[in-house]
Amino acid sequence: AALRSKGSEHGVEIAKLTKKYLQLDGEEFGIVGMDVAGDEGTYPLKGESDSMYSGVIEAKKLGVPVTLHAGEWPERFGSVANLKWAVDNNIQRIGHGIAIRSSKNLLDAIMDKNITIEVCLTSNIGNGFKVSSYQEHPVRILKEAGARFSLSSDNLLLSGDLKEAPSSTAEI
Repeated sequence: AALRSKGSEHGVEIAKLTKKYLQLDGEEFGIVGMDVAGDEGTYPLKGESDSMYSGVIEAKKLGVPVTLHAGEWPERFGSVANLKWAVDNNIQRIGHGIAIRSSKNLLDAIMDKNITIEVCLTSNIGNGFKVSSYQEHPVRILKEAGARFSLSSDNLLLSGDLKEAPSSTAEI
């Protein structure tokens, strides 16, 4: 994964490395895409001056599929703008996307563009920082709208909290 906090050179380097080992049709092994993760509050991605902009553009230029963690943090950290940038730039897989709860227009765009949201329930409810509970998780909005999403476990070393232990199967 390319980490937002590492800067633009890191993003470009990861894009090129991913391209070098990208799984081609018919090959049994290889990398299937580039993931951009990390602190979207401090390191947003909503324009050319942001740290991962060059890396994402390079990956797209090289034909590398990109998953962009966007809309993961509470809206007060600018996550709606990050989510909008991902949608406007035709990112086909978005990690988390919880800020979709704040924008019907973005939900419609995600559906129109057939974008998949990686939903990470336990990661998102840990300590109630991003989402207060499973019952309040915006996955319900995605499901009711008929949007494409996958249930994912995120990073099992960092997900969850003392109340909700991370588990790759319990949250499903």
